[in-house]
Amino acid sequence: MAEAEKPDTPYGRPIVHTRAMDALRLDLKYALRLLFVHRSVTAIAVLTLAMGIGVNTTVFTMLKGIALRPLPGVRAADDLVVLLTTSRSGERGPMNFRDYIDVRDRTRTLAGVAGTFPVAMTIGRGDAAERVWGELVTGNLFRVLGVSPLLGRLITEDDDRGEGAPVAAISYALWQRKYHGDPGVIGQSLQVGTRVLTIVGVTPRDYRGSMVGLGLHVFVPIRMQPLLLPMGNFIDRIERDNHWLMTVGRVKPGVRVEQARAEVNVLSDRIKAEHPSDYLDDAALLVPLSQSPYGAQAVLLPVFTVSMIMVGLVLLVACANLSNILLARATVRRQEIAVRMATGATRSRIVRQLLTESLLLAMLGGGAALLITLWAAQVLNGVELPLQYPVVVNAGFDGLVFLFTAAVSVLCGIVFGLWPAWQSSQTAVGPALIDARSTMRFRRSWVRSGLLVAQVAVSLALLVAATLVVRSQAQAVRVNPGFDPSGVNLFAIDVSQSGYDASTAPVLYRTLVREVSSLPGVQSVSLAFQLPLVVVGMMTRGVDVDGYRPGTREDMNFGYNVVSEDYFATMRIPVVRGRVFETRDDAMAPKVAIVNEPFARRYWPGQDPIGRTVRIADQSHRVIGVVREIKYVSITEGPRPYVYISLAQNYMPQVTLHVRSSGQASAEQQRVRAAVHQVDAALPLFDVRPLQTQIDVSLGAFAIATLFLSAAGLQALLLAAIGIYGVVSFSVAQRTREIGIRVAVGATPAHVLRLVMSQAFALSMLGVVVGAALALASSRILVGMLYGVGPRDPMTVGAVAASLMMVAIVACWVPARRALRVDPTTALRYE
Repeated sequence: MAEAEKPDTPYGRPIVHTRAMDALRLDLKYALRLLFVHRSVTAIAVLTLAMGIGVNTTVFTMLKGIALRPLPGVRAADDLVVLLTTSRSGERGPMNFRDYIDVRDRTRTLAGVAGTFPVAMTIGRGDAAERVWGELVTGNLFRVLGVSPLLGRLITEDDDRGEGAPVAAISYALWQRKYHGDPGVIGQSLQVGTRVLTIVGVTPRDYRGSMVGLGLHVFVPIRMQPLLLPMGNFIDRIERDNHWLMTVGRVKPGVRVEQARAEVNVLSDRIKAEHPSDYLDDAALLVPLSQSPYGAQAVLLPVFTVSMIMVGLVLLVACANLSNILLARATVRRQEIAVRMATGATRSRIVRQLLTESLLLAMLGGGAALLITLWAAQVLNGVELPLQYPVVVNAGFDGLVFLFTAAVSVLCGIVFGLWPAWQSSQTAVGPALIDARSTMRFRRSWVRSGLLVAQVAVSLALLVAATLVVRSQAQAVRVNPGFDPSGVNLFAIDVSQSGYDASTAPVLYRTLVREVSSLPGVQSVSLAFQLPLVVVGMMTRGVDVDGYRPGTREDMNFGYNVVSEDYFATMRIPVVRGRVFETRDDAMAPKVAIVNEPFARRYWPGQDPIGRTVRIADQSHRVIGVVREIKYVSITEGPRPYVYISLAQNYMPQVTLHVRSSGQASAEQQRVRAAVHQVDAALPLFDVRPLQTQIDVSLGAFAIATLFLSAAGLQALLLAAIGIYGVVSFSVAQRTREIGIRVAVGATPAHVLRLVMSQAFALSMLGVVVGAALALASSRILVGMLYGVGPRDPMTVGAVAASLMMVAIVACWVPARRALRVDPTTALRYE
């Protein structure tokens, strides 16, 4: 090759590219050396960023598990939709089985439609029996979801038809916990209630069921519904008035959700026309999976969303803090930068070098934040919260979390580093070489002052939000639930899975109540189908009131409970009129009911409700009493009409034993267990806990919001205090010579103190005013999380503002005291 033809770059790389890489290596090398020299400042900055980015990434992992990856282990969850039934009042709920069949067979826009129903199951025998949550699933569910087995096979359409022996698939978590990961689990027997099922498969490791945010462990064919829910055969019944099936579908490739929704609306109208006697104003509705009312997202998504906003604001405060640190360092480095510019460095070269330092600092903080997130993900991922339903935190660490952390780190590096770098590049070379401090007086740095005001303002807004939520929780805790939980223990029983039926269970119930009532210290015992404060999943029934004609869109579905004779005495719910259920209200007697005060006021205003008739499940019930209302779903709910019917007249296989006693909870629970096992040694007890836990569960959303917002508020307060301290400390350092001169000419300590603190105090006060306006303007995002206190409560804003000013005074006072110890002789020689 001729000399002129030889490449002019080593290894074929362009010279420009090589020079850029060399410059980048030099920038990184210099930045690393500088960060190492200023180790204390670097450590503070990295720690600040690690906390700010770490808490953002941790909350993001939980928000991702609800909003971005709602069903782990499912293929292309974005293509999934949920089919619902809307009532005349607009409430959304499950479909009935016949409608599911019709939509499944007629749809052209959905690749598949499947049904599911979560159910608590008893697995194992005797003392080894345990309660787990599982799903009744149609045979095509796993195909629609795109879930493949880890071992064996999953439920198929053949299982749906009831062909062969009853089977079950189990979750990876249950396989590990109960079978220790034994690959020979396929073909083993699993006792579910009184039935023995054959295990045919294990689901993938991260699959937890088709309900967002819930952890389900046993999956059985839908044909087992009459066995696991022995309250009637919902599969084979022809009537279409029983809405219970939760239905999920997958949109075909190339089909939009709007098209699928329009088709489902047309199909719904056709089905209603074909069966006019089975429908009033009910209609089918298709929504994306993200809008599903099933699962835990309805409770967790608002909390995590608000928390994400709050911790994002904390990160902004941290960035403002670090910007002030870099601005202070830029002041110290003015002579160095002037020398570099005097020897030929361009402004863009200075900006690039300083921005490299900021980005390197941000990446170090992001790396530390990744360690925090990895630890948090390991702790949180797969944890089942001790709630009534198996709510699982899906906080897995994956590539998306890594990208989020990296993006936030780079963004932070640019946010807190760009302006200090740009300002440093504007250095006047001549004056800076003569006197590095000539143009850098604290009183002239409007950027640093603005950052301080922003820190204080955002911190105050966060503190106001946290205080409002804390006060709301305190108000909610003091709410009277309408019943007395003290001294009451709960014991869940499922007699159907122990061989009892409608003819033998009533005898068992009477025996259990009698034996447990005879225990020392026991004051009263009762049985009930539903618990108060169920948060989600309250059972409802259609109720017709004789003589009352509902409005066009009036919903006549009400919450109900099936209870035994002493239920109201055990719960200490006051009876305001009539009587309670008695022994004479047995299966042979006319059916009776008890209503609460809101029900009586709504349907018999100014009249005596005793002796009135209501129809429940096409059976007439005579009202014999009126009781005080309690909290049925949420501790913060308003009046809700409610109906009670007698357990002796309405068989329920799944009930909860309520035992009020005067002893300690643990000792009473052991005595009750022994008494129950004397009646039937094979009858397992589940969910044994005090009634007080129902109140605690209902306050779970308040507790989670309080935890996150309090942490965000305290972190913002700490960062604001550090920011104020840093600004005042820098001011004292920059004005040491000035302070020395003032002292030399006769300035008193009070004058020096006022000189140092006045500007920082004024900026803090301005930040408080701006923060109060910001808190009032953004208060609407908290409306759904507050109770008993308004989002613009002036007392809260005033108290937080006063507290923040006290913190600001302390943060100013510490460095200001240093100014009082300035020696005039030393200060006059200060450089």
